[in-house]
Amino acid sequence: MVFSKEGVPYEQDQEEDCSQERVDRSLDKDSGQQQEGDGPINESGFSEAVTPKGRRLFYWGVLMYVMRPNDGYKQSLRDLAKSLLSKGAVSHFVEIGSFSGESAVIWHESLPDSTIWCIDPWLPGYDPNDAASNENMTAVEKAFDRRVFGCERLVKLKGTSDDFKSLSCLQSVDAVYVDAMHTYEGAKADIEFWLPRCKLAITGHDYNGGWPGVIKAVDEVVGKPDFIFPDSSWLKWIKR
Repeated sequence: MVFSKEGVPYEQDQEEDCSQERVDRSLDKDSGQQQEGDGPINESGFSEAVTPKGRRLFYWGVLMYVMRPNDGYKQSLRDLAKSLLSKGAVSHFVEIGSFSGESAVIWHESLPDSTIWCIDPWLPGYDPNDAASNENMTAVEKAFDRRVFGCERLVKLKGTSDDFKSLSCLQSVDAVYVDAMHTYEGAKADIEFWLPRCKLAITGHDYNGGWPGVIKAVDEVVGKPDFIFPDSSWLKWIKR
């Protein structure tokens, strides 16, 4: 199910039973347009091309915006998911800032009993501290839709956290991964918004020297993380 900012599905009325909410995807592999300069498409639909920004990966002609280029970056997310599961079942997991969907797919694979809620406005220039926000966000969103195709437990919410503050399904969740705004004010607002809604842990990305605003926001709101992963993901257990 794909929700609008108002928390209402684009194609049908909102149902009260949130356990039945799913992403509606009508995409097929033939709908992508071949990009100029693409290499040959292999049997899996992937191709590569050298662009002014370097070598890029395409899937059925759609630029995939690879943000985690090696398995080490991906493994940190898998290990974070294992840490969460070591404390108990995870049935509702929220990702704030999904970009092109790489991490969303990892959460879907690594948290097999959880609904994965992906919140992102896909707006250009949303974060003055993050160069990624200067990408073509229409194309980035298209890459997200391609990448998560078939993830039946994934729910795409297009908007900001505040846009969905009244959605009943998100009043209490097991854990949240914050990777949206990288300014101090933005990161702090996201953490403060989601902290009272988390039952197990609050987590996020970019706890490193390159993002001093993120570090300051995390430390002020929840204190030093209980664990920092090699990709600079952080985790703080909730103690009520």
